Amino acid sequence: MFQKISALCGTLLSMALLAGCVSYDYKGETASPSTEKDALKMYTEARQIKAPYRELGEATVSGNYQNVSRERMIDKLKSEAADSGADALLIVEQQVEPVAEDASPNGAYRTAIDTGTTSASWDQLQSDVDQNYGNIRKDPVPATTVYRRTIRAKFIRFDKEK
Repeated sequence: MFQKISALCGTLLSMALLAGCVSYDYKGETASPSTEKDALKMYTEARQIKAPYRELGEATVSGNYQNVSRERMIDKLKSEAADSGADALLIVEQQVEPVAEDASPNGAYRTAIDTGTTSASWDQLQSDVDQNYGNIRKDPVPATTVYRRTIRAKFIRFDKEK
């Protein structure tokens, strides 16, 4: 009996620790750092970028919707982008999706995705999830569903004049 309780406590502790974590994945190249994290520019549309640039790669951050804020995820992206030699971030997608053992394999019907280019579109997505938690876009979702927030961004390196 003690072993079962101990194993359960270990599992619960692991889940609690992971709940506040930010997952990070990057596919691309790195360059020597040239911009500090706080000086890194952030864009939500490619047309906003006026200087010539090249894409170093694409990063994805994600975390538990209730425990990881968008600001914390953006901060993680900026930090990693600066370390990878990027001068800017281009946010290409923001998403909130259910994560549960019984989640539908067809996520398109149970996923809120925002590829909008304004903060207002992200605010609407966040409002939809917050106001309809467990019922995104009026689609029935099990009450035990946990939501995961994901942001995808391209790391941008400006072409330097010679």
